[in-house]
Amino acid sequence: MKKNNILVMLLLLCFLLTLVFAQTQTPTKTQPPKRQATIFILHVLTFDSLSKTNLEKDLKALDDTFRMGIPIYHPAIGLNLSFYTKLHQKGLPYPSMINRILKNLVAPLSSSNLPEKTGINIVLYTQDDKDLYNGKTLFLNFALSAVKEYAKTKDLNKFGAQIIAFLETEKLEYKNGVFSSKNYDFEWILKL
Repeated sequence: MKKNNILVMLLLLCFLLTLVFAQTQTPTKTQPPKRQATIFILHVLTFDSLSKTNLEKDLKALDDTFRMGIPIYHPAIGLNLSFYTKLHQKGLPYPSMINRILKNLVAPLSSSNLPEKTGINIVLYTQDDKDLYNGKTLFLNFALSAVKEYAKTKDLNKFGAQIIAFLETEKLEYKNGVFSSKNYDFEWILKL
């Protein structure tokens, strides 16, 4: 009788230990297969014609040394446009060139099939052959939706308020259609 009770107790103990052990084990998870990454190198279908037409001709009238880089679109950083020119106004980009760049971009950007949330990044670099470190860079950033809205409403002040502009590392102040700098002798009146 005692042997049977001991045997039953041992069986119950083994059963309980098996249950406890089974509860503490985590199920093994299989890793889902990794997807291949898509690398966007260049997407310029919308802007192929732009680089060789009005914008380039229009700005050549301002500066014979003007060069436009290839437009590059990347889904993470938006559409990037770069412009290079020689020095003017003590190495600073001159406002008439900025205005012409923006004016020429309004139509193609507003009719483009780029995603609505695309950010537009413009870099205007003035270079000096004699002194490499004397060049200045102007950075502009705005949303594609701001351009499309301007194309419909023609509200220049609202469009200007949506542009983020940096001259070198200084953010330019915007007020009533005028971008100004505290550190540079630079004033840009937005005119499109």
